[in-house]
Amino acid sequence: MSQTATQIAQKIEAAQKRQITVTDIRAPHSGDGRGMTSVYLVLGWVIGGYLTATIMGMAAGSRPANRHRTLIRLAVLVPYALVSGLAGAVIVGPVFDALGGHFWSLTGIGTLVVLASAATALALQTLLGLLGTGVVVLLFVVLGNPSSGGVYPAPLLPSFWSAIGQALPPGAGTTLVRNTVYFSGNATTSALWVLGAYAAGGALLAWAASWWRERRTAEL
Repeated sequence: MSQTATQIAQKIEAAQKRQITVTDIRAPHSGDGRGMTSVYLVLGWVIGGYLTATIMGMAAGSRPANRHRTLIRLAVLVPYALVSGLAGAVIVGPVFDALGGHFWSLTGIGTLVVLASAATALALQTLLGLLGTGVVVLLFVVLGNPSSGGVYPAPLLPSFWSAIGQALPPGAGTTLVRNTVYFSGNATTSALWVLGAYAAGGALLAWAASWWRERRTAEL
């Protein structure tokens, strides 16, 4: 948005034979380029989360998850999410110095983003089977990535994309990373609630879906 405003102002001032000076009070870190690291970091966490859930769902011949298997899969997702969050923080921090200075905060955010993605994916796949994977891709990639505000901020997006962006993990995660790194953690409460709802809601839905499948199997 700042780049668009600068270009418009420069054109107006050039027509009046004047020049403007731009001062960026929140300039991207040296390794962050155009400030795009956050969206790619979060997208990697989201994709890794639902792919891991999918792989676990395909294990053992894709047997339908009962409550015991579901609890085991959810338990496995926790250390995976922690390792994934830690790895992402290392890559954007000490390795590339793109989002440095917030190592443990980014580790925690990454853990939450991965849990939100993986738990929701596990729930939808338990409930809908193979179709659930398609729904996950639709929500998190087809709808979630363009609306995340990572490439184009919400005020510059069409109304539909602007409306759904912060209600999906890619958008909430991107906002949480950016506001933590560049704005001292301000305006992050909504994003935390969204990600927490996907993580907790996904876990509960996965367990409930596996219980429902057990009942259906028993009735047959």
